[in-house]
Amino acid sequence: LHAIGYVYEEQAQTRLSLKDGGKMFKEYQVSGHKLAKQYEVLQVAVKAQQVAQEAKEESKGGEKANEADAKDPTKKRLPKEKQQELVGLMVEVMWRTSVLDIEDTLRHVLWRVCEDRGISKEDRTKRQRAILLLGQTFMQASGEDYEAGIDDFKKKVAGQLAGPSGSASEQASSS
Repeated sequence: LHAIGYVYEEQAQTRLSLKDGGKMFKEYQVSGHKLAKQYEVLQVAVKAQQVAQEAKEESKGGEKANEADAKDPTKKRLPKEKQQELVGLMVEVMWRTSVLDIEDTLRHVLWRVCEDRGISKEDRTKRQRAILLLGQTFMQASGEDYEAGIDDFKKKVAGQLAGPSGSASEQASSS
């Protein structure tokens, strides 16, 4: 909800040139925001790859020490802490990538809505003001920032992966 409100507000402000130095400066801000979000995805993906590589190396070390266990697929599992860390990072990569996709899609849709030449300039301005108001409303209603959303989602996924007992205790603690 926060990301949707952010894009609504961003696009309406760009079209209305309400603040931050007008349309050109706002477009630079949008480009900077998109680059920053892409960089965040890349950072998390690289970290996930590093953790996976470390886990692979650790499991190879254990295989050499105990060749008989290495043939048993159940013995090749990662330690629970590494599994949880890796799952958390992969969930974060998916979350951040989804947010990028949602933001990009909204920008395209809002461009069409705000730049519709089939209606008068006054009606386009009314739409832009309504979108700004809607974006501000979504931002206020979200009640949490971007990072809090990621953390909440990670906890829910971890609870699901923990199985029925972890899932139930997770649900009870969040109620």
